[in-house]
Amino acid sequence: MQYNVDRVSPVATMLWMDNLRDYTRAECGRMGQIFSFEEGHRRYQVPQDLPAPSEPPHPEGRRDELVEKQTLKIAIVQRAEAMRKLEQNKVKVFGLMMGQLSLASQDAMARDPKYATLQEDANDPIGLLNLVIVSHMTRGDVDEMKNKQYASQDYSRLTPGADESLLSFKLRFKAAILVLQLVGEPKITEERRAADFLLKLEGSMWDEAVRAHRNDGGKCSTLDMAIEYVTNFAYAKHPKAGRAWAVVGQTMSRDHVSEHEDDYGAPDIEANVGRRTGQDLACFNCSGPHMLRDCNKQPTSTEMAEAMNKAQARKARRERKKATGSNAHDADLIARIVRKLKDE
Repeated sequence: MQYNVDRVSPVATMLWMDNLRDYTRAECGRMGQIFSFEEGHRRYQVPQDLPAPSEPPHPEGRRDELVEKQTLKIAIVQRAEAMRKLEQNKVKVFGLMMGQLSLASQDAMARDPKYATLQEDANDPIGLLNLVIVSHMTRGDVDEMKNKQYASQDYSRLTPGADESLLSFKLRFKAAILVLQLVGEPKITEERRAADFLLKLEGSMWDEAVRAHRNDGGKCSTLDMAIEYVTNFAYAKHPKAGRAWAVVGQTMSRDHVSEHEDDYGAPDIEANVGRRTGQDLACFNCSGPHMLRDCNKQPTSTEMAEAMNKAQARKARRERKKATGSNAHDADLIARIVRKLKDE
């Protein structure tokens, strides 16, 4: 695990935890679940308490009383062995985690007073993991208030990537919630988590499901319900980039050259389907009343993101040409004419 004082990388921290979870599961069994972002899994599997012996003596007689005592002895031995293995695994996993942390990471965590106690005991991997998460998924500042502010801002700005899967975004969302809890922010209710999750999906490839859910007045009481709704929603098929789809009140013409004359040989995603001569426009990405190059919504796919980048790049080149290219071309043309007249 590397620590960068200039840039926070939550994804790197999540991958580090994921690799440790797989290795720890193979070596220490259920201890590996402490590296999960699920709240109920991040705890030690302590053996259950032993049942209290019967008081007064067993009513069924001497024989049954002896059986109960022997059973209790076996349970005591088994519990003691389980506790011994648990303590061994805690020390083992703690050492494994320390071995995977860079010196920069350890220096960053050393700013927290809890780090010295954790190092001295060397038997609390969950405590060490919490410190790793806070240090690497916030700025790891000595001032706890700054860490709270950073965690809150990161949670507010969290949105899915252009080509990110729903599972990946769900993990990043849960990681952001975990950071909020570790820095001391109030716990977010399940209903609020579901509402926030759906809100963050607006403008993404799941926008259709989110808007349908809102228009229907639906509510999800848990985050898992929200994820299940978005996953199972029956999405409509959308036009693909490069295909012509007529819009009401709009005429299409195929006899059109690139609107960027300096882009010779470069495919124009919007020019290829024809110039829009009517007043009604429809963006390929969001169906808004504008061209693809003017769209500021989240791309619905990787292909759409690439098409938007190309269209916006052509627009920028055209604007630069208007600002400087025409004047430079005219000045060069005038200079050549002057030289030709002098030679004559």
